[in-house]
Formats: sequence, structure tokens, C-alpha cells
Amino acid sequence: MESLSLLPDQAATPQSSQDQSAVMETKQYGAQFVDDNMEKLVQRITMVMPIADGLYQKKMIHDEDYYEITAAQTSMSKMRKLYVALKPGGVVAKSAFYKILLEQQSLLVEELGGVGQK
Repeated sequence: MESLSLLPDQAATPQSSQDQSAVMETKQYGAQFVDDNMEKLVQRITMVMPIADGLYQKKMIHDEDYYEITAAQTSMSKMRKLYVALKPGGVVAKSAFYKILLEQQSLLVEELGGVGQK
């Protein structure tokens, strides 16, 4: 009986690992896009706080970093601080940033060569 209960789990494992692999590739893509386009994103994004709010709500940036972003005087300064805040979160945080960009700045992402993977 126990061996029968293990079979469904074993059958689901290859599918699960494929799904996990696809999710990881998507995260890697988003993180790479964010890294590759840092200079352009810093220069072109003017509405930084909605992005920072989204990352903060998802716990991708820490309180102190969020307050530093809020206190910055210019959008470029806010974006630079946002990039610094993303570093500790690595691929996961950068991928979350990319997803928010897709939602809030889709035309810019498209212009910079991003793909609409959510």
C-alpha cells in the first residue's frame, strides 16, 4: 500500500522539476535584463516609488533601503538606491523588479528588448 502512495509523488516529480526549471529560467532572464539595462532604467524611469512600493510589499527590499529611496531627491537617485537595495536579494529580488517593470513600464521594457514573461 505504501509503495502505491509513493507512485503518484514520483510521477509528479519530473513535472515539478521541469516547472521549477522553467521558473528559474524566467527569474534568471528577468535578473539579467535588470542587470543589463541598469543605466537605461536609471535614466528613464521617473515613477520610482510605485516600483519601490511593490518591492517593499513583496519584502524584496528592507525598511531602511525603502526609506532611503523615499528620501532621495531625484528619480535617478531613487533608482540608484533601489538597485543597491536589490543586491542582497539577488536573482529573486531582481526578478520581482522585472515583473513589476512588466506591469508598470511595459513599453519601456519592450523598447529595451525585454520579453513579456510574467
